[in-house]
Amino acid sequence: MHAFSPPPSNSLTTRQLDPTLHRVTPPSQLSLRCNSTFSSRADWQSACSIFSSHHHNNNNNNSDEKSTTSVNGNNTAIDLFSISNNKTENTTTLTKTNNLPKPLTNDPTQNSTLRVAYQGVPGAYSEAAAEKAYPNSEAIPCDQFEVAFQAVELWIADRAVLPVENSLGGSIHRNYDLLLRHRLHIVGEVQLPVHHCLLVLPGNRKEFLTRVISHAQALAQCENTLTKMGLSVTREAVDDTAGAAQYVAVNGLRDTAAIASARAAQLYGLQVFFFFSFLRLNFKYRLFSHFLMRV
Repeated sequence: MHAFSPPPSNSLTTRQLDPTLHRVTPPSQLSLRCNSTFSSRADWQSACSIFSSHHHNNNNNNSDEKSTTSVNGNNTAIDLFSISNNKTENTTTLTKTNNLPKPLTNDPTQNSTLRVAYQGVPGAYSEAAAEKAYPNSEAIPCDQFEVAFQAVELWIADRAVLPVENSLGGSIHRNYDLLLRHRLHIVGEVQLPVHHCLLVLPGNRKEFLTRVISHAQALAQCENTLTKMGLSVTREAVDDTAGAAQYVAVNGLRDTAAIASARAAQLYGLQVFFFFSFLRLNFKYRLFSHFLMRV
């Protein structure tokens, strides 16, 4: 089965926690994935677009249901071909993307909720940047930067908010490279102050810790302080900061701390063990869209 995702990275794999270990109530999410084999990328994109349109129409018909759409952030994905049709699997004819009505969402200039894609899970700094750029928008978590671009291309999202620079690490060249490969426009920019926290399970103690996990840049930025704190721990890099916090919470890891935001601690029921107050980080995010427009 081929999922709607680039090749998987070596990031930590999360799993559902035994309720007896630690209670975590993650945000309600609906995952969009294409779990079928296609003969070409065009067929794959077309199928995802059809399903996106179907999902959007269902949301309009069930306005009382509130959920956060997640792109590839959940193993309980909906099979694209669970949508009923009168053709067999071997003879299914997919509509070309170019023939579909665009946009599949309402005009962003009208009184409709913008859907904004970002890389990471709820609690990520990119989610905060999306909220700052587009207040009251619907945030769509994506597991990789490229998936966020694809979400806009396939009209699953109206915008993508992605980091391009930070005050210590410099430019994030990966996202500039992706911009050259995808037909999207830069339509704005937002600055976000970043405040790292060391997060642990509630009631955890310093002597229990043997490992700290986070994004590679966050680990590097906090390296000296971790040493000064006398923490004899290994450092392990994962794909994003909030994902590290989620991993600690879901798996009930008392030997592991995560470097992430205070919001991630709130979302996943973790305790702020230490606040890296001396760090003055500033991230620059670019806003991407199909359209050239004023923001």
